Amino acid sequence: MQNILINLNTISKIKAYDKIYIDNEDFISIENDNIFQGVVRFFYNISRTKNVKNLNNFYMRVFDHVSILINKISHNKYHNIKNNDYLKQEDVKINKNMKNNKNNNNILDNNILDKNDIIYNNDYNNLNTANTINNIYNEYIDDKNNLIKLKNYLRASVVGLDNLKLTYSSDILTNSKIDIIINLIETYNNKIDNLLNIV
Repeated sequence: MQNILINLNTISKIKAYDKIYIDNEDFISIENDNIFQGVVRFFYNISRTKNVKNLNNFYMRVFDHVSILINKISHNKYHNIKNNDYLKQEDVKINKNMKNNKNNNNILDNNILDKNDIIYNNDYNNLNTANTINNIYNEYIDDKNNLIKLKNYLRASVVGLDNLKLTYSSDILTNSKIDIIINLIETYNNKIDNLLNIV
């Protein structure tokens, strides 16, 4: 997950006429527009076609990761037990002051929940049951936070992709491939929004 966020963050910083390079470890780096750019790319056999293909493959892995998280959250056991006698809906509350207490300097991490924001009000009859519920709920919070992060970083990466289209403005095929990635980002972010409105 960390490598995905690093690459999405890098993509978000692409400026017009910058180019990208994806290394053997799948990390994306930006090559700023300068007179030596063409020579370096020729020397290291860095082609536009190869990079756009690698970029597409990277986003497909991101979308796979999003799908896995969506599936986990929608099938998390928490949903099966939250209406159970062990855990009434009012037993778990989100601290209403959490947004005021959080550092909002980083827009990408806004709306992330913290396990410490959860207040347990009920005395459970069975400590093992309470621990199980707690573990399930913690997993649910982790997955939900990761999904929110991915959504925010995906949205931010669209700015870099739009700038990459300017770099290749004369190449209709490359621009079309980037457009497809941008459309898929919108589709997956809508899926995330739909899920988060339910859970």
